Amino acid sequence: MDGSEVHLFRADLEQPISNLDDFTSSLSPDEQARGNRFHFEKHRHRFKVARSLLRLLLARYLKTAPDTIQFQYGAKGKPFLCPDTDHGPHASKLRFNLAHSAHRGIYAFSWGAELGVDLEYIRDDRDLEAIARRFFAPGEVVRWLELSAPERVPAFFEIWTRKEAYIKACGGGLSLPLSRFEVSFGKDHPCRLRSVEWDPAESDRWTMADLDAGEGFRGALAVARKNPVLIVQDWQHDPKGFE
Repeated sequence: MDGSEVHLFRADLEQPISNLDDFTSSLSPDEQARGNRFHFEKHRHRFKVARSLLRLLLARYLKTAPDTIQFQYGAKGKPFLCPDTDHGPHASKLRFNLAHSAHRGIYAFSWGAELGVDLEYIRDDRDLEAIARRFFAPGEVVRWLELSAPERVPAFFEIWTRKEAYIKACGGGLSLPLSRFEVSFGKDHPCRLRSVEWDPAESDRWTMADLDAGEGFRGALAVARKNPVLIVQDWQHDPKGFE
């Protein structure tokens, strides 16, 4: 991976039970405990696979063993490599983020550029208008409500994933109000960060891209680099390495 690239991995988190030990053996006690707090077995399984796969992928870039990787977390929960641990000479430059929804996961990696990814399973069993009015910027709400009813569901998740990818990249969580910045949406509007209320120059720093996350899902990437080269691949379990 060179400095212009962003690597993205798509993964199915519903790995066979026979593979589970291959994944979870690298998890730390706190990750195991977090996974065990989920009420349903399928959610426990997916969380552990998602975190174990993050370790496997990081280990490939850092040329180390997955169980040696140690994480710290920002004030809003964004993971990063523990700076007090020797993860190798390049660890301080490696940036990463992950997202998972239902049985799908997506992972992003770059050297030196902050990034965030979001992934959502598309569903219309919630009051999307109420959510949009609460979280979207006023201009986004107006433009979204102008769409026909069939267009609103996919557009909602287009907006949501782009916004989430950006705030995850910033590491601010919901302390960065979703209503104070705007993203583009719609087939006639290329994917981008349109405006940021607290910093008009911010939109020029970021590249946004939609990600093909599989049928029924919506994904987005935000990276603090102009014109990155995106390399996307599907990950399959292979005890000898990666595909």
